[in-house]
Amino acid sequence: MTFTSPLYDPRLEHDACGIGAVVDLKGRRSYDTVDSALKIVEKLDHRAGKDAAGETGDGVGLLLQIPHKLMARAAAEAGSGTQ
Repeated sequence: MTFTSPLYDPRLEHDACGIGAVVDLKGRRSYDTVDSALKIVEKLDHRAGKDAAGETGDGVGLLLQIPHKLMARAAAEAGSGTQ
């Protein structure tokens, strides 16, 4: 069997995990973007906190850009004093 790269062997492929990405190409802020990302999470059932038995898993997450002013206000309200 011939491989195009000595670092890649397709016989070792076994992981079917993936990612989903949702962005607004114009940089608009919208709950619809977050909602679409959550719909992807629903489709990644085995990554969304469930193992084969449906009891536990390795979790899933969303990467969000949160405005500094919002975080500073929330921190001040929580009493952390960080601004």
